[in-house]
Amino acid sequence: MTGAKVIVNAPWPLAVTCHAAAITTAAIWIMFLGYISLLLLRPDFFESVQSVASSVPLWKAIGYPIMVLSLLVLFSWKSMIETFWVGLTGRKWVEFAFNFALVGLVFLSVGIALCLTFRPQWRAAALAAVPWLIGLLLALKLAAAFVVHGLLRWRLTTASGASLMIAAWLAVVFSLTALALALLPPEHAPATKIIAGIALLIPFARIAGAPLALEWNRHR
Repeated sequence: MTGAKVIVNAPWPLAVTCHAAAITTAAIWIMFLGYISLLLLRPDFFESVQSVASSVPLWKAIGYPIMVLSLLVLFSWKSMIETFWVGLTGRKWVEFAFNFALVGLVFLSVGIALCLTFRPQWRAAALAAVPWLIGLLLALKLAAAFVVHGLLRWRLTTASGASLMIAAWLAVVFSLTALALALLPPEHAPATKIIAGIALLIPFARIAGAPLALEWNRHR
């Protein structure tokens, strides 16, 4: 039927966004690793690496660098993809508002850090407020439900497609949580803080909302 919307299990704008971010991330890291490879020219570089590696078990000497590099690449990809929805809206005022809000958040964070540095008496109150702040952010995370509702309402995905996105997000969160619990000492990293931190770190609404932003752009 002419004018009918195509329902897909995984929104194609989201797939294109993921692929574009992956290509950009790969290009950046290829150049970065090429630059870092200049360290191979440093005298006694291999001896230094061997000295450090010999102080830990073999699996740690091999596994930890691979894990750290993989996480850095994934987080680089994450930082790109979670902001693509801004450009997909096609509205300059959204881009300006987002950029100003981001800069404002940076300035606010720096200001709070400076205040706590020069006013040590406020640190206890700030630490006591952290759990409440995390709880508030987790509550705001529930806004993802409105994004899923919007995708279904505008027929940009099916119920199975929405379920797949939710399952993928949960799989990433649980995998990183299990990895963190296995590597970090429990006395310094309680499970509740790790789960909450990773749940806040892994975006959902900003990625899943990309098709909605593009749909909004189409209806200008």
